[in-house]
Amino acid sequence: MCNSLDQSHPYVTNNLAYIYILLAKYEEAIKVCKHASLKNPKAKNYYRNWAIGLLKLKKPHKGVEVIKKAIEINPNDESKQ
Repeated sequence: MCNSLDQSHPYVTNNLAYIYILLAKYEEAIKVCKHASLKNPKAKNYYRNWAIGLLKLKKPHKGVEVIKKAIEINPNDESKQ
């Protein structure tokens, strides 16, 4: 994991996780997203990539749990984050 980036920033985390997904490093993508959720639990930008990583690792039920968490953060938010 890169230590020089602000890993608590949701956009940085989302982009880093996306790059890991493109490189088929799904465990790393998940790790980045989990770390971000501890640092900034109200930001939901990274939950999509977290769920994608889980789906790629053949863990669909866990992926659904992650998406449900994102919805619970702000259920009325219709933004495309």
